[in-house]
Amino acid sequence: MPWRTPYSICSPTCCHLLAIVLTTTVAPRAEARTWVVAVAHAQADDAGPGTEEQPFRTIGPAALAAQPGDTILVHPGLYRQRVVPACGGDKDKPIVYLSAQRGQAVIKGSDLFAPKWERAEGPEPVFRGVLDPAVFQGENPFHRGISINGSDTSKQVRPAQGELEDVLGEVFVESQPYTQVVRLADLRKQERSWLVPEDGKSILVHFPKSREPSRCLVEITTRNRIFAPLRRGLGHIHVKGFVFEHCANQGPFPQGGAVSVRSGHDWMIEGNTIRFAATIGLDCGSETWDGKALTDTAPEEQRIMIGGRHLIRDNDVTDNGLCGIAGWNHSGTKIVGNRVERNNRRKFPHGRGGWEEWAGIKLHAANALIQGNVVRDNQAFGIWIDNGYGDARIDGNLVLRNRLAGIFLELGHHPGYPCRVTNNVVGGTTGEGFYGGFGIYTHDASDVVVAHNLIFDNAGFGVLMRTITDRQASGKRVETSRNQILNNLFVNNAGGLMSLPYPNGRSQGLTSDNNVFWSDAAAGQAPFAINCYQDDIKLRDVAEELRRRLKQAGEADQQLPVVDAWAKNPRLTLDNWRLLLERDQGSQERRMMVRCDDRSLPASLTLTLDAAIAKVPCTRVEGLSADFRGQALPPSRQLPGPFQGLQTGENRIVLDAGAAP
Repeated sequence: MPWRTPYSICSPTCCHLLAIVLTTTVAPRAEARTWVVAVAHAQADDAGPGTEEQPFRTIGPAALAAQPGDTILVHPGLYRQRVVPACGGDKDKPIVYLSAQRGQAVIKGSDLFAPKWERAEGPEPVFRGVLDPAVFQGENPFHRGISINGSDTSKQVRPAQGELEDVLGEVFVESQPYTQVVRLADLRKQERSWLVPEDGKSILVHFPKSREPSRCLVEITTRNRIFAPLRRGLGHIHVKGFVFEHCANQGPFPQGGAVSVRSGHDWMIEGNTIRFAATIGLDCGSETWDGKALTDTAPEEQRIMIGGRHLIRDNDVTDNGLCGIAGWNHSGTKIVGNRVERNNRRKFPHGRGGWEEWAGIKLHAANALIQGNVVRDNQAFGIWIDNGYGDARIDGNLVLRNRLAGIFLELGHHPGYPCRVTNNVVGGTTGEGFYGGFGIYTHDASDVVVAHNLIFDNAGFGVLMRTITDRQASGKRVETSRNQILNNLFVNNAGGLMSLPYPNGRSQGLTSDNNVFWSDAAAGQAPFAINCYQDDIKLRDVAEELRRRLKQAGEADQQLPVVDAWAKNPRLTLDNWRLLLERDQGSQERRMMVRCDDRSLPASLTLTLDAAIAKVPCTRVEGLSADFRGQALPPSRQLPGPFQGLQTGENRIVLDAGAAP
């Protein structure tokens, strides 16, 4: 496929400049310069010099002209365009894209939609607006379906006959997303909804009764990226202080965020707002293993190209259709101090397309540092690293009210290079089906350390680890082995405290100790559980071993569990957990209370502790030197949980994470 510039990415002036940049070599300048962009300036002109007195009107000319060390200063205003960096910077001379006032330069992947509105038949205020094909920057997203598995990224779903499918495009009215429906009956019932009819030539919108459509600000997504190079692998680009919103970007794979590093390296993405993308807000990885799937890419770049070492800091990544931040196969990236909220906004259902790719933060094959983030209210996993996580650190994050699991590690085998999940506050997770709302969850994952976390008020188990497939990781059949669960606080997790496999050929060397457990619930099911999915053992055999050990400990025959009944519900008290598995010998059940108030940030936490918690011994965790707040761990007598220096009774803690890189 020839490399082509997507239609109308830039103005005609920018396209002319792009041709020059791609076919000539520009001699480096001795001094860096600042290119100025100001859409509202009276003298703004894309053919001008790009100075404060005569700035560019759009960002495109500056992006084409900038060389290492240059800054592109963008003044407040609305910029409806895709920004396409033509080249990267150098280690000591990055190219900096800077909003002159944080949050005041807004770059959108949408355009105004102001058709001649015609009222549809019926009593409801449903209006029809005809789509103009000329407005779309490439393919029409109101004709294309949504893919979350890479197999049908070009599937056309309009025009259509029979049952309709969702389209990729979106409609915003007065800056708020309206809800897409695919049945006319649902459109008539639901105010603030919209539908693309079978012929694909128009959009039907159900406006509120009090609104006159011609007086509403209506926008439709027309671009598949907002800030993304055409060339892959560019490095040392800094992007600071912008608002990026509205994008008709297709789901993975390839991963293509509204803001995308395009397999680049050493980017800094700081202080931005990235919201309302159709699928991924920001992608920070290497896009895909299948280079031929990368359209609008030079043939010589249609190959595996591994990037990384990005710093993603202090951004608001919210309300994106699928994922907030995604990254396939990259190393050394730091994701610190961000707010990642309300992603999977489009509520893609479990297993759509056979793949699961939704999360606040979803990384693959990444030894990333994920630290000090607020990850909350995502209709998806909070933080998820899949298919390789050796040496990754998930530390000091506030992970609240996500769906399925708060923190999820999947598919890994990293002896000597574990992923460390430490100092996190994980609570309020809700569940659905197979994913029952777990605080910290792993499957097919070995070499994970879960230590010094506060895990509370989750719908499922506080920690659940299991082996569910026969896949390969690092050339070895997956297991749940060598995981450690140490020095955590478990409070009021409705499904139970912990569920782990019984030792067998698929699960060896699990350690759990020096945790503190509490539940206010009335006595019901025992709080610990044995799980068995793809393990080399049967639960009936585990039940027989439990009976044997209980009898050896002096339990009366009539008190022994019935084998078949226990195998159907393999729950254990703390005493029997210790007896059967020889785990949690130093752990204790102690009264605790947790209240978290995150109505404003930084959030606050009230943690009430029993005096005896200070006497719980803690296991030293290799590589962990500070707590949630960045305070150094004491050389002796560490406290379980993410906070040191607590007192008996009520402690009020401001959840402002420690200094991040």
